[in-house]
Amino acid sequence: MRVVMALMFFPRGGSAQVARYLARSLPAAGWQATIACGSLGPPGEQSNAEAFYAGLDVRPLDYTGSPSVDDEPPFQPSYEDRPGAPDVVFAKVGDAAYERLVESWERQLERAGAARADVLHLHHLTPIHEAAERRFASVPRIGHLHGTELLMLREIERGPPPGWDHAEAWAERMRRWARGCERLFVLSPDAVRRVPGLLGIEPERVVWAPNGFDPQGFDRRPVHDRVAHWRRWLVEQPRGWDESGEPGSVRYSEAQLEPFGAGPVLLYVGRYTEVKRIPLLIRAHARARGRFARPAPLVLLGGFPGEWEGEHPLQVVRETGDRDVFLAGWRGHDDLPIGLNAADVLVLPSVREQFGQVLVEAMACGLPVIAVDAHGPAEIVEPGETGWLVPADDESAMSEALIEAVNGADERRRRGEAAYEAARSRYSWPALAEDVARVYEDVTPQAMTAVPYTIRRSERARHARILVSPDGVEVVVPRRFALREVDPFVEQKRPWIERTLRRLRESEAELPPARLADGGEVPYLGERLALSVRVEPGRVRPHVARRGDVLRVAVAARDALREALERWYRRRARAEVSPRLDAAAARAGVGYESLAIRGQETRWASCSSRGAMSFNWRLLLAPAAILDYVVEHEVAHLEVHDHSPRFWELLASRCPAWREHEGWLRRHGHALRLPAEAPDG
Repeated sequence: MRVVMALMFFPRGGSAQVARYLARSLPAAGWQATIACGSLGPPGEQSNAEAFYAGLDVRPLDYTGSPSVDDEPPFQPSYEDRPGAPDVVFAKVGDAAYERLVESWERQLERAGAARADVLHLHHLTPIHEAAERRFASVPRIGHLHGTELLMLREIERGPPPGWDHAEAWAERMRRWARGCERLFVLSPDAVRRVPGLLGIEPERVVWAPNGFDPQGFDRRPVHDRVAHWRRWLVEQPRGWDESGEPGSVRYSEAQLEPFGAGPVLLYVGRYTEVKRIPLLIRAHARARGRFARPAPLVLLGGFPGEWEGEHPLQVVRETGDRDVFLAGWRGHDDLPIGLNAADVLVLPSVREQFGQVLVEAMACGLPVIAVDAHGPAEIVEPGETGWLVPADDESAMSEALIEAVNGADERRRRGEAAYEAARSRYSWPALAEDVARVYEDVTPQAMTAVPYTIRRSERARHARILVSPDGVEVVVPRRFALREVDPFVEQKRPWIERTLRRLRESEAELPPARLADGGEVPYLGERLALSVRVEPGRVRPHVARRGDVLRVAVAARDALREALERWYRRRARAEVSPRLDAAAARAGVGYESLAIRGQETRWASCSSRGAMSFNWRLLLAPAAILDYVVEHEVAHLEVHDHSPRFWELLASRCPAWREHEGWLRRHGHALRLPAEAPDG
């Protein structure tokens, strides 16, 4: 079995570590993995995908020569808004750049062999999902949330910051992508509880998949000469960086290493983002320092060069005058085990850590940990046993925890031993990979339940085809098609059928269907009109008239209601389409021959080579913006008769949001209908 994993980002964070370790461990569980991902920098750099994923089947998209999202290939956006950073926040990315991202990743997934994969495992909620939906819809898709996307969604819900001009469009896309996944991996039980409501998906599709550690790489391996290790990282081969962002711009002297020979070493590992609360940690250390029984240096390991939010850690060190805080800079993940073994306590003050990968890795090396009592860390750390938990943003509590960890050597060692046992029993990657493989197997066609369907023979059909509607699944076959071939045909298409049925259900929940009865309601260009129905036996002609938000209908019999409403919609369609069509044609400087209103089952509109225009009355059941889009689409066909690149460029110049409207029709078009019969009662 084969899975294609995809990450839009170049290697620099926890999701890259997850993909690497999973890909290494999955073959033992019966799955071969290919990784499609971003890459940055020359060979040998840890941000270079081929270096980071060495030994694995990787298909990198090289961003090295693409400093912005407007380049080719477009540079990765981010869930974080950092002024001046090349990776602009997603919520600032407009439609044109969005389309370039999707098209770029369609090609990248193709290179990775997505069409031949059994499962697509897509990390984060990014345009890779859209690329998969458009190009590889028949391949089951599993999403994997790593936390940062949820932070951006919450920021949008609270009211997007200035400049996030496309925030609502991105929030809608991300929720739609999540709903399109067969399963959604999340990092903690807390996320299992919160994500269904946040993203609007069924709870049973959300699966806890904790991050883990490589038991071969992360273990207790005592560093006998710790001072020599820190001398190498801080004095001889420094990678710490100041506000210039230049690795090695922060270096230390031999004399400054004196605290490393005296007491325990406190270690922070991670990026310099605002949610990590590094300034709070430095201030808590400065506050606790006078109460330490012996010097206890705090080493900050990480911070991708040039990336930081808020106060630079070095600025806070200068302000506090804490000489025992050291910036070690960015190191490769392969260097982390020795860094952990040269320390005594891991400290993670982050307030929004969905999991806390480094906590597990530190525990696997025998370190007790100090973390915030929220989200993932609250599930991993057992206070009083494997470490300390402190309230979020509580500098005083963090300071007290540091003092207790530094001064209580026996207790520190006891908690470190318990942490070691807990990590190795719960979070080893080989065991976790087996759990992930079982989820893969659950969504493959072999594991899915049978799909009920009906069969219809057609004299006109040349090939078998499947029609999926809210009423069920119909298989249309040619007259001489062998019925024994129907089951295998349906089986082959089952993942697509299941996804389509689910999307239909979700669409109907989002767009309530018309209810044809007195007191019911029908949609009209984005409005909901209440129905007032009178049955008048003996009436010769039905009467339909709108009064404000009420549609008054008089019919001779109840079963005549639907036909009366359709006739009214057809009349209103001409009244709505005609002025829109005239205006659009005038703006384009073209003319058309005629206008017809039809009720096709499979077409929304058409334009003949002579300029005869035809529109479906059911477009009035959609929002007004959708009708406007279809009119612009057909007027563009008066100039370009095919769907060549020239046509789409012309349409985009007149209707920039055409892809969103086209996507809306794909998702909701099936619901634009009046029920065949009015419901009882």
